[in-house]
Amino acid sequence: MDEKFRQSLQQLHDELEQTKSVDPETRQLLEQLMKEIQATLKDSSGKLPRRNDPMGRRMAESIERLEESHPNLVMALGRVLDHLAQV
Repeated sequence: MDEKFRQSLQQLHDELEQTKSVDPETRQLLEQLMKEIQATLKDSSGKLPRRNDPMGRRMAESIERLEESHPNLVMALGRVLDHLAQV
């Protein structure tokens, strides 16, 4: 797995862990993303998810919901989506 992509995923995971004030529906979405990110980080195959994979779609949806309230999280999501767009 590309080291920059791994770093972006780790930064996103860290931001997700620090995000506290969101509605229950968004919290559920973020928790699912965290599980998927953890699985991707542990995957030793080196396979990158594609942007149109469920994780990529959920990240894009998260950006729409969090743009104003959590700009750091949105920036981290954007970095990961940029990597996925290149795959």
